[in-house]
Amino acid sequence: MHGLLYRLPMLGFYMFIGIAAMFLAPFGMLISKWSALKAAVDRSNILLVMFITYGSATTSFYWTKWMGKIISRSHETGERMKKDITGDTEKWSLTIHAILMIALCVLMPIISNNFVDPLLEDMFGNFTNVLPNGILAMMVLVMCLVFAIPVLAYFYFKNRQTNYKLNYMSGINTGNNNAFVDSFGGEKKLWLSNYYFNSWIEPDKMMLYCQLLTAAVLAVMVSFIVGGVLA
Repeated sequence: MHGLLYRLPMLGFYMFIGIAAMFLAPFGMLISKWSALKAAVDRSNILLVMFITYGSATTSFYWTKWMGKIISRSHETGERMKKDITGDTEKWSLTIHAILMIALCVLMPIISNNFVDPLLEDMFGNFTNVLPNGILAMMVLVMCLVFAIPVLAYFYFKNRQTNYKLNYMSGINTGNNNAFVDSFGGEKKLWLSNYYFNSWIEPDKMMLYCQLLTAAVLAVMVSFIVGGVLA
């Protein structure tokens, strides 16, 4: 996944769009979680506020890290670009999904007013908008502009004569963006990868305990469901 944007630009671009949509309603967490958080605060539900806050922070970290992996260069990718063997049908499918996702994010206030609000009114009789439509539309516009600026900059500068500069590193760049000279004069190779605490967390030993815990939780949930049905 590291450097996917440079090895397979089209696939990396579509994945970037998909991940960016995870920050926007109706798919993502930024606006929708803000609405849920405001509703929980108005109800003084401190426990729910804590759940939403920490859950949103974890999800945000996950998607942001994944987005960083796609646009970052690693010791394995370098400047090499692989041949894209994606078929035409897959390309059409990805393109249609990307266009529909962008359209849904941009038109979300209109879709909410015309489809979601009538449904809530039929189900509950009345409802209250947590966020005014003006604020919602402004947030959608701002977030779309944030993600649109890099795309517009790419199409604007891709055919221009550009004087490329070396990447900034923790020392003197050796000239190929793959290594740098440290403070002791030694050459250090750029290395970008995940770090796993294998000495602390052993998956083989933890798997049995996790499976037992999961089975116990499922058994309790099934018992509640069966008990509620029989009652």
